[in-house]
Amino acid sequence: MSENKSQGTRVATVESPGENTVEVTFLPEGKTVTFEHGKLPYKDHGKEESLLDVALNFGVHLDHACGGNCACTTCHVWVK
Repeated sequence: MSENKSQGTRVATVESPGENTVEVTFLPEGKTVTFEHGKLPYKDHGKEESLLDVALNFGVHLDHACGGNCACTTCHVWVK
């Protein structure tokens, strides 16, 4: 399964290469990250394993003025 998430110039492609493995590619950075579902350390920004949480865990900057609580619209991405 492949989905694209983008807003403006930001895009993330989410794929499930294995039963418990998640792979996300963030564009325009071109950075692909892979992790096991349920094993990503939660760093208290937004919901656990949200795209914001994944991005920040792997050093991809996403604006998130409200801390990922869906209150300010700065961390939104698009899925295609």
